[in-house]
Amino acid sequence: MAIISSLDIGEERRIVMVDEDPTVVLPDVPSGSWILYGEIMYRRTATGLTRDLSLHSGSHDLSEEDAIPSLPTSDQKAALDNASPAPSAGNPFITGADPLLTDFGRYFTYASSEGQSSTTSASWQQKLRLTTPDVPAGTYIVKWSFEWRQSSTSRDFQARVQYDDTDDLMNMNEEPKDGSNYNPRSGFIVADLSAGVHTIDLDYSAESGSGTSYIRRARLLFFKAP
Repeated sequence: MAIISSLDIGEERRIVMVDEDPTVVLPDVPSGSWILYGEIMYRRTATGLTRDLSLHSGSHDLSEEDAIPSLPTSDQKAALDNASPAPSAGNPFITGADPLLTDFGRYFTYASSEGQSSTTSASWQQKLRLTTPDVPAGTYIVKWSFEWRQSSTSRDFQARVQYDDTDDLMNMNEEPKDGSNYNPRSGFIVADLSAGVHTIDLDYSAESGSGTSYIRRARLLFFKAP
């Protein structure tokens, strides 16, 4: 498996999420698209890059230099402030930005809980919580991934991703074929959110009866959509 999910953002561009070396999927990803691998976002470009890094091979034009950058230093910002043309209103640190992608990736927030947790309770147990920055109203992307198992092959492992302790973004009830092996699960949603600080929870539980639910390598991502 390489591409695990894909979102059309218009103008023949996509956001794709991959579970292996991003160079593998380059022939299937149109120029101008974005590739999310782990915690790093890359941009697929149509021209070669000036530097060769570990994720760049052959004629593939992909580099960690295309990852969404951190905020500039004060000296870098001063240079941008004096640049021509002036930085765009949508993002004061970017000059000559693509209007569609000016805000894409802003408010990037990541949370993880890598260790194993378990429960025999049918009540929801919080495995992981992500708290967003104070964001303006707009469209955002929430991504989740985790590994799960249930010791009983006749009972369900249950999980949900919840927004502001109110709205469910994902629900799952799954009975395993093998109670000793972990199973990967991931997904994302594009959602319109109100202004303010929000919480995203990953909760889990066990179906009533015998059996223990286990969860590990839980991760949540949040960032601005185009």
